[in-house]
Amino acid sequence: HFTQVVWKSTTEVGVGLASDEKTVIVVGQYKPAGNITNEGYYMDNVLPA
Repeated sequence: HFTQVVWKSTTEVGVGLASDEKTVIVVGQYKPAGNITNEGYYMDNVLPA
């Protein structure tokens, strides 16, 4: 999700990839996790454009 990518308090991103002849799987892990919907978290971590 876009909001996780721009989440201000996230400082690390890890990416993994696995594939075979027919399939490619890409996984992203964010640390600390963001995109939290608790009150106030969005306004504190997603800056205006």
